[in-house]
Amino acid sequence: MVAPTRTRATKKKRKAGVTPRDLFVAASLWLIVCLNIFDATVTVLGLQHGFVVEENILMEVALDWGTWAFVSIKMTCVLLGCWLLWRLRHKKAAIVGIALCVTAYLVLAMHVARHFF
Repeated sequence: MVAPTRTRATKKKRKAGVTPRDLFVAASLWLIVCLNIFDATVTVLGLQHGFVVEENILMEVALDWGTWAFVSIKMTCVLLGCWLLWRLRHKKAAIVGIALCVTAYLVLAMHVARHFF
């Protein structure tokens, strides 16, 4: 009798399931989305009250189209980036990218909180 060989289907079946790495990546990506919402909110409020100036040229153009356009474009860009990072979560470069995004957004949030509140 011939022993069954492993096929790609059985290998994929073995990889199925949620790993601790997947949970960490998912939590990090949700943190990025939450910090993006915070950033957009503070930016809009700061612009309305004259406290801040938008330095990102692309987002400045979006602001010229209106607040909803700005928020929609900002959220779409970040959500697409998070989706791409989630799809590539098994690559080391994606994990580094996620860590850099979380770090940058946390530094930004602390800077804004220190000066804004």
